[in-house]
Amino acid sequence: MNPAMRLSVVTVFLPIALTAQSYDVSIQKASNYNSWGTAWDSVVVLKNNITTIAIVPKIGGRIMQYDIAGHASMYIDSANKGKVPAVSSLLGGFRTLASPQSNFTWPPSPVLEVGLYSCAIKTNTADSGVVYLESGTENTSGYPTLDGLQFKRTVTLYKSSSHVKVDMAMVNQGTSTLNHGIWDITECVCRNNNVLDTSNIWLYFPLNPTSTMGGGKGYAQLQGTDASQWKPNVAPGGVMGVVYHRKEAKVGADSKAGWLCYVDRLGGYAYVKKFVFQAGKTYPDSGSSVEVYTSGTTTFLEEEVMGPMTTLAPGDSAIMTEHWFAARSLGPVMAVNDAGIITNKLTAQQSGDSVKLQGTYGIFYQGAAKAVFINATGVALAAADSFAVSPSDSFVFKDTLLVPAKAAKLMLALYGADGSFIGNLDSIAVTPVGTIESSLAPCRAVQRITLGLQDRVVSIDAASKGNYSLSIITLSGKKAASVSGKGPGRSLLNAAALPRGVYCVEGRSLETIVSKKIFLP
Repeated sequence: MNPAMRLSVVTVFLPIALTAQSYDVSIQKASNYNSWGTAWDSVVVLKNNITTIAIVPKIGGRIMQYDIAGHASMYIDSANKGKVPAVSSLLGGFRTLASPQSNFTWPPSPVLEVGLYSCAIKTNTADSGVVYLESGTENTSGYPTLDGLQFKRTVTLYKSSSHVKVDMAMVNQGTSTLNHGIWDITECVCRNNNVLDTSNIWLYFPLNPTSTMGGGKGYAQLQGTDASQWKPNVAPGGVMGVVYHRKEAKVGADSKAGWLCYVDRLGGYAYVKKFVFQAGKTYPDSGSSVEVYTSGTTTFLEEEVMGPMTTLAPGDSAIMTEHWFAARSLGPVMAVNDAGIITNKLTAQQSGDSVKLQGTYGIFYQGAAKAVFINATGVALAAADSFAVSPSDSFVFKDTLLVPAKAAKLMLALYGADGSFIGNLDSIAVTPVGTIESSLAPCRAVQRITLGLQDRVVSIDAASKGNYSLSIITLSGKKAASVSGKGPGRSLLNAAALPRGVYCVEGRSLETIVSKKIFLP
């Protein structure tokens, strides 16, 4: 970037950088991992020094850990930790079920929920680690609507990021046609420092602005009667918040935006699920694409993504893919994109050709952020210096920049550790400096005073008798130059010594005040 374009610095709160090698992916099989007990062996652990994923094949292939910077997001039930139950039990972590719940008698089928999953490491490189899991085929007496159903799951962790891709497949291995949706559940911990926290645990997702659920509210209470935990429009853009108060309740929504985010606001840790909403498909539970269950007896809430209902003939399958991300954010979450979380959206205070910018973000990738000015057709005009960013801490962007001629928008872009473009964190419109008028015209319908500008010389013509004045004023309100006279007459004010930028020129007489913005090149 041209040094002349820069007026101040970006503030980035960042821990001490690790070496590039430390962000490579590794996979290991661990015994008695995290003191979970040997009954859960062998636990498959994927790591990249930002994120840790731990999978337990012996209890339904569950993911029991998804952490950033060592901060736990998933609930693990202390009474059942290390146990391998024969029937459905409260364990915690992430699992997959077949929706809707009304299609079978609760609890869920043991083969799919807590049974042994086969497990294979498919890829183990520095760039990514891939683990494949497969359930047995459901044949338990008492679950006729699930007979022949099988789940398959692929979990991928990527280098230099908190990004985890979870591919879920539901296969009909039976002889009868089935009708189900893929239903994933993550039990999120609602404790801090091992103490129940009913103030700082939140979950956010965007409401559907055209929804008819709940009489047009965009959500419906599916269980319980207490509604104190539901906080619609808690953030701009129609974002719904759920704050955990340890009330037994469940809410569903037909959210189309494709994300929901669990946040521990005490520590500032955020965990995102991104998914694709399939328009035109039928969703279970009154059309819910997302659901949140809050436990009234234990210390967790369930973050749930619902896939559309699918008719599966024998041999058919349905697939749902999620992308998980973790970042540092205190919330509330305004938006989620490919690059990160918007905690405080980008704001701009423009004075002529300079613009003061501010925004706060959670970052999904190790890399660099750049402020890039583009014109009306999307062509990049200028870029600021790169600033190191990481999922391990929030990114607070504060800067004042000179706006290039013909700039229409500023993009805050994220690039990965290898220099590849990840996505745009945020953007905001700016005023194209080149379009500001260089000629002067009265802003009121008066004829007593006229103003002019030529070669950085401002003129005033007063047609009537009496005193008049001519002033050049900065946009902050400070008088930069002035001259006075007595009409009828003409005065000139030389602005050659003034810095380049936008000013206000003001002419005053007894009858009239005339003002106009000018651009001094």
